[in-house]
Amino acid sequence: MALFSPLEQRALQVAKSFIGTKEATGRNDGPVVSRFQRFVAGGASWLLGKAWCVCFVVYCVKMASRALAIKSRLPLTASTSQLYRWYKRHGLLLTGPKPGCIGMLRGGPTGHRHTFLVHEVEEGVLITVEGNWRNRVCWNKRPAAGSDFGPIL
Repeated sequence: MALFSPLEQRALQVAKSFIGTKEATGRNDGPVVSRFQRFVAGGASWLLGKAWCVCFVVYCVKMASRALAIKSRLPLTASTSQLYRWYKRHGLLLTGPKPGCIGMLRGGPTGHRHTFLVHEVEEGVLITVEGNWRNRVCWNKRPAAGSDFGPIL
């Protein structure tokens, strides 16, 4: 059983509370999806209809930090590649996955294409909680290879 920091534990609790939430039409939309997007956009609507995996992760971490009355250092971003570059610039990339971290799937035109929360690591396989995976928030199982990782902070 993994030992999570209070922030990691709370962020995963927040994320799991949304499991089953679906997009309204399959076009990155719906009331809960727009809540994640507007949160990252500071209430503005410019992110509506855009991919929301990073918005989901950032929202979960920020809500967890508020509940614990601590300040999260995670940047408000809607881009997996920007999140990766932020971790790299600050020397915060992990050497491998650990339960309670953020995963960033490599690929796509800008270097990274999907963000998720790692719940468990089992012999190179990740058990994750993901937003915008198959148009919903869900559990997923994916190989650790092909992803980079950063701490929830």
